[in-house]
Amino acid sequence: MDDLEDKAKQEESKNQESEIKTKNPEELNSKDDSNKGVQHHNKYIEDDDESGYMLFMQQFLKTFILSWALREMIYTNSDGGARGNPGPGAIGVIVRREGEILRRYSGFIGESVTNNIAEYEGLIKALEIASEYTKDEVTCILDSELIVKQLLGEYRVKHPKLLELFLKVQRLQEGFNKIRYLHVSRWNKFQRIADELLNEELDNLGYKKYRYKK
Repeated sequence: MDDLEDKAKQEESKNQESEIKTKNPEELNSKDDSNKGVQHHNKYIEDDDESGYMLFMQQFLKTFILSWALREMIYTNSDGGARGNPGPGAIGVIVRREGEILRRYSGFIGESVTNNIAEYEGLIKALEIASEYTKDEVTCILDSELIVKQLLGEYRVKHPKLLELFLKVQRLQEGFNKIRYLHVSRWNKFQRIADELLNEELDNLGYKKYRYKK
């Protein structure tokens, strides 16, 4: 009788173990699926973080390169004028890297020139000086709207002397990878320096009666 009871208990114990064994894999699978979901979710978060970081770095590098390029770009401010138009003329030029002035130049260009001729002469000298600092990109700034529009092809160049100077500018352009012309007010702080340079040149030569003003 005791043997039968022992066998019955053993069978019951085996059934319970079998039940546990058949039940546990499902629970384990469920837990595994849950863990996989968490892992996938974490992977998506990591991927998003990595993608966001890469975009941030790309934007940072673009901004840095642009800022560096702007700091390294060469700018010229040129001006030219004649007292009497035509009359004695001079030019004033500054070549700079952003706010840092690299060169100042002034020169007398003749006893009988017009303002427009003087403006072209100033630009030509500015390009010649700029070529000593870069062969890449240069921005030429003038306060003569006429000259800028002629250089941009918006106005025709009809005067023979101006055409001669215009073509000289075109030849000088070939020494740079890129060139840009910009018109500004004569009250621009750098343009005023160029204006003062040419007026001082004429003053020093004794042409004080008709101080050049635009």
